[in-house]
Amino acid sequence: MPLSEGLTGPQIAAGPIAERRDYGVVIVANRGPNDFVWDDGAWRTRRATGGLVSMLEPIAKRPDVAWFCCVSEPPDAAHDRQGLFTTAVDQADPGLHVVPVPVPADVYHAYYGQISNEVLWMLQHGLVAPGSSVVATAERQHAWQSGYLVANARLARAIGSHVATARAILIQDYHLYPLPALLRAQFPTTPILHFTHIPFPEPAVFGLLPTPWQAAILDGMLGADIVGLQTPQDAQAFLDCCSERAGLVVDHDARSVTARNGHVARVRTYPASVDAQALGELMQSPAMSASRERLRPHMAEQTIVRVDRLDPSKNQLNGFLAFERLLVRRPDLRGRVRFLAFLVPSRTDLRVYRAHREALFAEVERINARFALAEAPTAIEVFYTNDREQALAAMEECDVLLVNSLRDGMNLVAKEWAVVSRRPGVLVASETTGVAAEAADSALLISPLDIEGTADALETALTMPTAERAARLSGFRTRVLKWTAADWLGEQLADLGVEPVPREGSAGRFRALVTDYDGTLACDGVVRTQTLVALKKLKTAGFQLILATGRQLDEFITIFPAIGLFDQVVAENGALLYEPATAQSQILAPAANTRILDMLRDRGVTQLSVGRVIIASQQKHEAAIREAVAASSLSLHVICNKDSVMILPAGVSKASGVDAALNALGVAYQQVVGIGDAENDIDFLAKCGLAVAVGNALLEVKERAQMITRAANGAGVAELAEWLMQAAQRPRG
Repeated sequence: MPLSEGLTGPQIAAGPIAERRDYGVVIVANRGPNDFVWDDGAWRTRRATGGLVSMLEPIAKRPDVAWFCCVSEPPDAAHDRQGLFTTAVDQADPGLHVVPVPVPADVYHAYYGQISNEVLWMLQHGLVAPGSSVVATAERQHAWQSGYLVANARLARAIGSHVATARAILIQDYHLYPLPALLRAQFPTTPILHFTHIPFPEPAVFGLLPTPWQAAILDGMLGADIVGLQTPQDAQAFLDCCSERAGLVVDHDARSVTARNGHVARVRTYPASVDAQALGELMQSPAMSASRERLRPHMAEQTIVRVDRLDPSKNQLNGFLAFERLLVRRPDLRGRVRFLAFLVPSRTDLRVYRAHREALFAEVERINARFALAEAPTAIEVFYTNDREQALAAMEECDVLLVNSLRDGMNLVAKEWAVVSRRPGVLVASETTGVAAEAADSALLISPLDIEGTADALETALTMPTAERAARLSGFRTRVLKWTAADWLGEQLADLGVEPVPREGSAGRFRALVTDYDGTLACDGVVRTQTLVALKKLKTAGFQLILATGRQLDEFITIFPAIGLFDQVVAENGALLYEPATAQSQILAPAANTRILDMLRDRGVTQLSVGRVIIASQQKHEAAIREAVAASSLSLHVICNKDSVMILPAGVSKASGVDAALNALGVAYQQVVGIGDAENDIDFLAKCGLAVAVGNALLEVKERAQMITRAANGAGVAELAEWLMQAAQRPRG
């Protein structure tokens, strides 16, 4: 049957696409942040625990970040849910700005199942054999043209409809190889990075794909400014494919490729890693305590553990066969050693995965029957579920962690184990996993096809002296802690030229918020109740609040009854400091000079507002005002702000006023988050540890900010306050 709508090209995606907005970072991935767990007899959604989500979540929580993902939608969503396809409802998350892009169910199946997983995943993990699903039949060709390419085009169209500007676009993985070039056409100057989380194939393997597919993949990836890969071997494979399969100009020294259109893409490696701080916090949680109690009866005198998706590439069968060989050689270990396998359900709608599961479970049953003892009826116990806490509890106390994948982009389970292991255990890993190079001095490395060699390694690990175990684990753990998920993400942003931004955990270092009033906190002079509620919560969380305004103080106290919420108020654009708690004010500059007032009136500037220091008028008088200031020989300067022109003593600005406020509170600029919307906010924003622009800010403010809120005015301030409170709830490191 033809795919829905006979799709062959870019389509407008239905769904929650509103007006185009400015963003700091746009994340694009096939999947959203949520995953499925088997709970009480049904599949339910919860935050995914895999590498992609855990590494991106810290930046995804920022209010200026959007996460675009594909979802399969009605009328077939209910059917797809049984196959663990995801819907827009599944990906709804109050803590993130997720933009689901609907794809008809049969198109989604072609793109995700028939091409991404049955072809690209299998080929890139070396699972190619005669009669395999990689063979490009007519049906598979149709799935490529009207499924894979169309889904990528839909994503590109949705992003173009939703995003006006972005500081950077981060595209994730093999599902979205064509997307960088599609987005480059829409965002010609926006820095784009495509990161492939799985191994990249060598030219001989890549060449098994149809030639047009090879061209679409390479041309698509080279639309990015940076092509990111896990390991140096992956980077070299990509460069070789560009040279040998596409005839492109490759500079191996610079690690760059010139695309057919002349665009130069840099090729870089960013080994994926884990959030050690978040892991440490999770290990202290009540959920982990409960998981340890549940798991205790399943542990043996010695325990071998594996944690991976139930996937042919993970090579679980050879691992179980190696364990069987170990028990044959060492009868004394029967009943004393147990193998706990935590196998996460994966792609259960695909035939090849169901066949793999059935074959695997049959072998486990056979091995258990062979070595059953009255006191230990199961030598291998399979936990077929997505329960991260349970798996971590086992990794924490295991004697051996077995990672014998045929190939892996990285294998973050090994790095998680290095952080949480307490026994200590020993890592047995395939030489073909991405993590092997980092663990070479610590792990026992094996060939994934060598069952006897794997059995040897398991035996060596189980009998290894405790001191050697501890030394190996310590070396690997040190390496993991030196390069975490935050480093993985931070280096990508730095290479794209995006200003450094705080990690979620480090955002907890902020102690104060400085906000402008007109156009930021207030819209048309009115501050919404919801904004004040958010600021009260932020203050309760321990933040100090500073308000910076160009208005005169007496007038401001009258129009803003909630002024007492703030610890300090900077008025008259930096010339006056006011402490609401004591009603004490301090003039920070000489009073307004009467001579300049006379000179202004002589030049026809009659619409004047005069404060204790500030003199202000309308934009239409700017030329006359500048002429008067120049002729006065007084130490004054002119500040323009939207439709206002202000005259202040030289050196007086919002930044100088905020300096005084911070000195009074004993807070350093590095501990300050500033938010504003107009020209006269730029000077103090530039000094803050984090500079934020509200969604309605002028373009020049947005260009200099490190973060842009989705909402305008006070709603944007409330967004920022919520994000800061979430960060503050995490322990400070």
